[in-house]
Amino acid sequence: MTDTSVVSLRGVSKRYTESILSVDNIDLDIASGEFISLLGPSGCGKTTTLRLIAGFEGPTSGQIFIDGRDLTDAPPFGRPVNTVFQDYALFPHLNVSDNVGFGLSLAGVGGAEARTRIREMLDLVGLADKAKARVQDLSGGQQQRIAMARALVCRPRVLLLDEPLSALDAHLRQHMQVELKRLQSQLGTTFVMVTHDQTEALSISDRIAVMRNGRIEQVAGPAELYDQPATTFVAGFIGASNLLPGEVTGADSNLFRVKVGALQMMARSDQPLRTGDQVTISLRPEDLRLETGPISADPAKTQATVVQTLFHGRSLRIQVRVPGVDALTLDLPRDGNAQHNQTLRPGDGVYLSVAPGVARAFPTPPI
Repeated sequence: MTDTSVVSLRGVSKRYTESILSVDNIDLDIASGEFISLLGPSGCGKTTTLRLIAGFEGPTSGQIFIDGRDLTDAPPFGRPVNTVFQDYALFPHLNVSDNVGFGLSLAGVGGAEARTRIREMLDLVGLADKAKARVQDLSGGQQQRIAMARALVCRPRVLLLDEPLSALDAHLRQHMQVELKRLQSQLGTTFVMVTHDQTEALSISDRIAVMRNGRIEQVAGPAELYDQPATTFVAGFIGASNLLPGEVTGADSNLFRVKVGALQMMARSDQPLRTGDQVTISLRPEDLRLETGPISADPAKTQATVVQTLFHGRSLRIQVRVPGVDALTLDLPRDGNAQHNQTLRPGDGVYLSVAPGVARAFPTPPI
């Protein structure tokens, strides 16, 4: 636990049955005022972790601290947190204003103060003109904002969000991501969001806790997760990546020479490696360099064959094959200075190279 932590989990586990371990001995500090996302595939334990913080579930072992107090056994109403659920859980028999003020009535806040706080919160989410509207008459994005206002009007120390944007269409979801970040920045409230959408997490989070099989694989900011993944799982889950088996053939200037089929590269690793070690290489599609035309013999360039080309708007995704590697993906920007980007066809011959240090090497565990 640190002086700036508003939430701290210490050795927290949740076991439902002898064979079902949802959360496995996790430690996590969440700083006051930060936007942190719990990210991972279905069944990784992220929603259970959120419910443990909220008090909807009790841990099998470990402790949960909020504002330095041990609230492991405290009920949900005894914690300074509120939750926005995936389905919003608005009350259809109440209008917008009464929905927002419901928590205030439970807390005994009424009269002028309640009216002022409801009005301020509706102004903040841009729905002051909908105060008397029925929630059934609101769009999905508006309902989401009302659910946010209802959760925030009681001024919780921590707001928990359980996939709050998953029910929205793609365009509205992108718009609401911006609104969510704006709201959090303006209020300074600590947000903890569960999502399985990596783009969403990377776009709006200060930090991301990547989870797998009930454990936290890595906690870091978006750029660090993308550029310096700690494990092969994080490398493959965050963004697109070529994960390729390779062999270490030497070292030079804190980089390791690695052979992946016919492709040679200088890779980084956070762990010591020796010549002959088997590794898994993580190589982002944008980090592969492509050239066409006749090229004189150059050991840094490897001949490859185009398998297919996919249109991705501002870039082209090219799949190529090199000797010893059946499938390798690279992204090329669609700019006017790269005319070959527009004309590549399956079967075309190209040359690939990898800039030193952009690939990352992870020791391959023995079978």
